Amino acid sequence: MRVFRRQDDRGAANLMIIPAIMGLLIVTLLVIRNIGSATDDSRQARTAADAAALAAAKVWSDNMERDFDAATGAGEGDDVSVSSFRGSQMSSYLTGAAAAASAYAAANNAYLVGAPQFDTTTGTVTVTVRNTDTVPDTGQRMEHSATAQVKFPPTSGACVTRGTLGYRTGRLCDTSEDGGLPDAPYRADIELVR
Repeated sequence: MRVFRRQDDRGAANLMIIPAIMGLLIVTLLVIRNIGSATDDSRQARTAADAAALAAAKVWSDNMERDFDAATGAGEGDDVSVSSFRGSQMSSYLTGAAAAASAYAAANNAYLVGAPQFDTTTGTVTVTVRNTDTVPDTGQRMEHSATAQVKFPPTSGACVTRGTLGYRTGRLCDTSEDGGLPDAPYRADIELVR
């Protein structure tokens, strides 16, 4: 006697699930790639903005330090009067700061969006950069802003009052043109403002 078995369809559904799982896996990988790229581009834009703001603030501070040293006799043979630093405006020392910001942004795969904004009353510079790379499948470029500040600590011979530079004598900031020399050498702290 022969026994006939009914043909079994078990396992046929598994063959249909495999393409669905593969499709879901591909979509998931594409989403992860885009999110990862956007996160990386955002991080790069933040780094570029921070570097650009710090570079501009450093050049600004270096310009002030050079004139301070020359005016107080701390420079190397510079012939500048004692009052050339005291009473001058912070805004007169911006030469090269915007170019430094642009160079540092470019070194970090970004470019400046507009000119850096200098606030001489607070000693801050704010830059906005845009990444040169686009986020895949979106065409968008990440953008970030950063602000750096030039601050004169109490141990510095330089000080500032409402954007006017002066010499620190004791606890006072002397911005008048007829005062003595500062109590200490130039010192400035440059930091990001969050």
